[in-house]
Amino acid sequence: METQSAATKTGTYVYCVLPGSAKKASFHTLPIGANGAKRKPRLVRDGDLAALVSDVPLTQYDPSRANLAAHEGLVDEALERGDVLPMRFGTVAGNDGEVIRFLRDNHGALMRFFDTVKGKAELNLKVLWDRNRLFSEILAEEPNIKGLLGTAGAASKEANDDKIELGRAAFEAMERKRGAEAERILDQLRALAANVATNRLLADDMILNASFLVDRSKIPTFDEKVKALSEAEKDRLIIKYVGPLPPYSFVNLVIPDQPQ
Repeated sequence: METQSAATKTGTYVYCVLPGSAKKASFHTLPIGANGAKRKPRLVRDGDLAALVSDVPLTQYDPSRANLAAHEGLVDEALERGDVLPMRFGTVAGNDGEVIRFLRDNHGALMRFFDTVKGKAELNLKVLWDRNRLFSEILAEEPNIKGLLGTAGAASKEANDDKIELGRAAFEAMERKRGAEAERILDQLRALAANVATNRLLADDMILNASFLVDRSKIPTFDEKVKALSEAEKDRLIIKYVGPLPPYSFVNLVIPDQPQ
């Protein structure tokens, strides 16, 4: 929960780092903590770096739907205008001076990050499998599992042992197939990406959750590859594809020792 004990104090919420050449611009997304349009996003500059910030009550911010929409919406708008280094959600500095100190103290690392993401955006691909189709394929590929199915239904000690073995064998077969399917899909796409990050699987039926850092000029080609993959696999896989996104999976910035 957002605490209001420090409500009389104001901090500086940091959304992302931008090149120092970034121009002042209007944003459609209201910033975190805004009541009406009083608290507008603005830039804090230091040499060849800048940060997109807004004034907020000095407190901790929950990742509520509204707060996440504000954070992500502003970073998305910044991405439409050029390269961005997104900050971790909830990054609040005590004041603009702390933001400038962060930019100055981390100048070298931030510039290297910009070299990495220059002209690129993140594309995210989540792939899930159809359970019924999956099980049919495993039975066809794993004769031992089909044999265990035939004996595990009987009422005997041997049948009970077979049930245990069936569960173990089925789990191992699913994991092998999950890994093979994920690698097969990655092999079709990774050549178009400057970098690939494999993320935590969010469901039992998910086989791949990957983010691709792709040059903007190659995004249409990547889109077509994913479209062709979705069409080819439509009877067995569910493919969810979003982007372009800020490079959250490849940049993880936070200002240390934030005020509590």
